[in-house]
Amino acid sequence: MAKPKDNNGNAIASGHVLTYDSKNCMVHLHPDKYAVIQGLDNYIVAAGTDTLLICRKDQEDQLMKFNSDIELMRTKKK
Repeated sequence: MAKPKDNNGNAIASGHVLTYDSKNCMVHLHPDKYAVIQGLDNYIVAAGTDTLLICRKDQEDQLMKFNSDIELMRTKKK
């Protein structure tokens, strides 16, 4: 089920989020994380336990590439 959007079109899927001067954003955080988002328009903000993603919605087709790049970075770190 999709989460309702606020008056500025922001959809907060999870986490504790305050938005200021932001619109049309999708936000998904780890349930116990807090965030303040200011001045974004049409962005995806997603965070897990160890990774933060901030991406323009019109570039969401690159999410798989970004995920692969993060996995490669994790592999090199070990």
